[in-house]
Amino acid sequence: MTIKEILAYERDSLKRMKRFQLPSYFKKIGLAIAIGSMILIMINVPLWDSKMLLTAGKIGMLVGLLIASISKEKIEDELVVQLRMHILSPSFAAFYMLYSSQLSIMWSRDS
Repeated sequence: MTIKEILAYERDSLKRMKRFQLPSYFKKIGLAIAIGSMILIMINVPLWDSKMLLTAGKIGMLVGLLIASISKEKIEDELVVQLRMHILSPSFAAFYMLYSSQLSIMWSRDS
């Protein structure tokens, strides 16, 4: 691959990444969901000790942080987009593998 092809590929991937971003006000919505889920987890432990509420709180926190992380900044330049593209894709894969392995361990214990 030549340098021009590499630069064209990077430019195209940055354009694709910009299409999949949410507006900037979703950052507040995502953080509100994450904080609400964290409160649900903290309240759940001493009062009910329900696995279902604990799991719902964990999933809500992950979804809220996901929404906050893929929303745009108010002032966004190419460096921010490039860093987000290189950091978020491996972190999503790692969190998915970690969470799916945790779920499979929980399901194997129940049966």
